Amino acid sequence: MREFPPDTESLLSAHVVEPCFLIEITLDQVYRLSTRQSYEYAGLTFEPGKVLSLTIDLDRVTFAIVNEGHEHTTPALMGQYQRAPVRVWWVEGREPRMPPIEPGYVEEGYYEVEDRNAPVLVFRGNVTDFNPIDLTLSITATRSAARRYPTKRVLPPVANFTRPEGTILVIGGSTYRLEARE
Repeated sequence: MREFPPDTESLLSAHVVEPCFLIEITLDQVYRLSTRQSYEYAGLTFEPGKVLSLTIDLDRVTFAIVNEGHEHTTPALMGQYQRAPVRVWWVEGREPRMPPIEPGYVEEGYYEVEDRNAPVLVFRGNVTDFNPIDLTLSITATRSAARRYPTKRVLPPVANFTRPEGTILVIGGSTYRLEARE
C-alpha cells in the first residue's frame, strides 16, 4: 500500500467532499438555512444547524428542519404553509480565496482576489406536504405546486353543503385547502 507524505495527507483529510446547499423557505417568516457552515452571499446570511437531512429529486426536494418548541406544528397542521415558496442553491462551501501575498505588502485595491463562485439554483418550488410533524418538521416541496385555477368546483345540486373556508381535505394522497372565490 502506498503512503502519502504528511502534507498531502493533511490536505486530503481537510478537504470536504460533502456538498453545501442553501435553503430559503417562507414559513411564518423567511428562513435562510445552510446544510453545512454559515454562508454569506449578496448581503444575505444562511445559518447552519437547523437542516437535518436533504434529498433532491428531479421534481421534488425533501428536507427536515428543527421545530424548536413546536413553533411550526399548529400552522403546518392547519395548512397555513401550503404552497409556501422554497428555493435551494448548491454552493462550493469553501471560504473566499485569500491573496497569495501578505496584507500591507502592496497598496489597498492593487491586488484583486476572485470571490467564490455564485450559488447555483438547483430547485424552485412550493411546499406540498409535511410528514411527520414532531420535534422535526419534514417538508416536501415540488416544482409544480397546487394551483388556484382551474379548481374543482363543488356546488349544488352535486353538493348541498360545503365545508367552511380553510378546511383541509386529503383525497387520494393529495392535500387540498378550501379557499373562498375572489
